[in-house]
Amino acid sequence: MSNIEMQERRQWMDKDQKKKLAMEFLSSTRGQYILSQALCLAIEKLESVDGVHKEVSNIHDMNLLLDHVFPMYKGLMRDKVERAQEEDDG
Repeated sequence: MSNIEMQERRQWMDKDQKKKLAMEFLSSTRGQYILSQALCLAIEKLESVDGVHKEVSNIHDMNLLLDHVFPMYKGLMRDKVERAQEEDDG
């Protein structure tokens, strides 16, 4: 089924069907990768905030989720950086 067909099908789903589909997607490898990526990018953005507006507790909680529930993207990026460093050194 194409992406367009999937999007059209979702338009006709009720709220419960959409929630079930979302939960199934979250439990998939791709869903976990996307959530891991979103956490990494959100943490990076929140850490760039200075002063009293920095949401430290949110950053801490997001890191907890990233490190212990959704580590995939962070691990892939760490591996990518390590490979780039090895290429530069080698």
